[in-house]
Amino acid sequence: MLSVANAGPVIPPETLPGLTTRFERAGSQNDGSGLGLAIVAAIADRIGSRLDMASPRPGTPDGLEVRVQLPTAGAAEV
Repeated sequence: MLSVANAGPVIPPETLPGLTTRFERAGSQNDGSGLGLAIVAAIADRIGSRLDMASPRPGTPDGLEVRVQLPTAGAAEV
């Protein structure tokens, strides 16, 4: 499993699924391009993986954690 987290503001649960849509952003219109999580989700799908997000981060009052469950060797045809 690969996990990446930040200590930014909490993202409402109803907003999380949309963050994997290209050009969709949780923050102000000046923050990021809205491509990062869309690219990660596309790669995860391509390798037969799963992308999970939690906000706030587990055990904390803030932030976002993105987890990618990596497949075992030979599980995906690339």
